[in-house]
Amino acid sequence: QFAKLNELATVGPPLGIAMIAAFVRQHGFSVAIIDAEAFFLTPEQAIDEIEKYEPLLVGLTTFTTKMTAAGKTLRLVKERMPHVKTMIGGHHASAIPERTIREETVDFVIQGEGYFPTIELLKRLKEERDDFNIPGVWYKKNNRFVDNGRAKGITNLDDLPFAAWDLLPMEKYRAHHWQAWDYNLDTKGFAFIYTSLGCPFSCDYCSVNVVYGKYSPRYRSPENVVKEIELLVNKYKVKHIEIIDDTFTVNQKRVEKICDEIISHNLGDKINMWCFSRTDLVDSNLMTKMKKAGINWVFMGFESGSDAVLRGVNKKQTIEQIKKATEVVHEAGIHIGGNYVFGLPEDTHETMQATLDLAKLLNTEYANLFLHMPYPGTRFY
Repeated sequence: QFAKLNELATVGPPLGIAMIAAFVRQHGFSVAIIDAEAFFLTPEQAIDEIEKYEPLLVGLTTFTTKMTAAGKTLRLVKERMPHVKTMIGGHHASAIPERTIREETVDFVIQGEGYFPTIELLKRLKEERDDFNIPGVWYKKNNRFVDNGRAKGITNLDDLPFAAWDLLPMEKYRAHHWQAWDYNLDTKGFAFIYTSLGCPFSCDYCSVNVVYGKYSPRYRSPENVVKEIELLVNKYKVKHIEIIDDTFTVNQKRVEKICDEIISHNLGDKINMWCFSRTDLVDSNLMTKMKKAGINWVFMGFESGSDAVLRGVNKKQTIEQIKKATEVVHEAGIHIGGNYVFGLPEDTHETMQATLDLAKLLNTEYANLFLHMPYPGTRFY
């Protein structure tokens, strides 16, 4: 219900679900997506929608912060449709699969990427088999937990179909208000795009790799990325795009190729994008090219105003790097969003004051001030 608080609150598409839906459809199964968040549905209302489809399998994906609503939805599916099988995947389930299968009213928990497990589950359910020994699938049998480990991911991301945008209520999605500051706060026409999966870094407070299981990103080709951007712009009238890569600028040459491809397709003036980067991965020439390709915002994790605290969370950056990176990005004409965290393990009142002082000194166009939480899947958890 967060987006009901204000008309400028962000409503983003469920990209992971849309990617799996496209993969399922490619393998010959019918699929529908119910975006309960976009329509502000309660769990009870979501079940009313699910019932209309008489599904064989209902799948949810969720972060830890959404598990309360997800858990209630799963319970209601079993109460109203006891014959329907359910599964849950995503960051929370991948981080603590045994606890999830133990605590939630769910038939299958997916650890890792959901593409192959979903296809295999559908095949076996359709054949009415009760053999679910599928890599990545956890389930209960005879009051025991069956652990089939982590699912394998897609090696070549270009083999994945584009997300099933046609199954989503695209008119419902709204960009971040700050992303639309130069667009008279017109936040309509918003979508996500991914160009890579996974992150090579291992910050102690972060759980981004919990689904992938390793610290080595896989990349889509620049041509593949830009074809999907073209589809979003031309067919769905998208103008605001969030590049959801955990660290978009890891491979500078590749980012330059993506930007060149965007520019050659005359898309740079039609899209307003933002991405995540790191202070040690911003370069003047790269930022200039990104700006030309329509990337108008870069968010970076500054985290702390103390070098000691940064060392303590394995961030591998310094205050001097933070200051230099801010100059480089601003010189390219790109807006900056700075992320700060209070309450990290090495923090004291003095170091947290230093973090606030740094935020005031840098004075970036936008800032997120977070309280540290040790989420499942992080080293701190």
